[in-house]
Amino acid sequence: MGARPYVSIPQAQTPKRGIEDPETAKSDRLLAQLLGNYGMTSGATYEDGDLDGDGDVDLADLAALLGVYGTTCP
Repeated sequence: MGARPYVSIPQAQTPKRGIEDPETAKSDRLLAQLLGNYGMTSGATYEDGDLDGDGDVDLADLAALLGVYGTTCP
């Protein structure tokens, strides 16, 4: 199974947070899901937060997500 591309997270266009701003809420949910599965050592999927496709959710995945967190999708 090949590695999936890194997540591209859209930047909020307004200063609102959470449910009032759907884009920010989406970004926050993605981060929360990865953090909720952080430390999973095997069987992790992309949806679990395994962004580099190695079957776990670890610092490499968190770094990949934080590296694009808040950026605008092309």
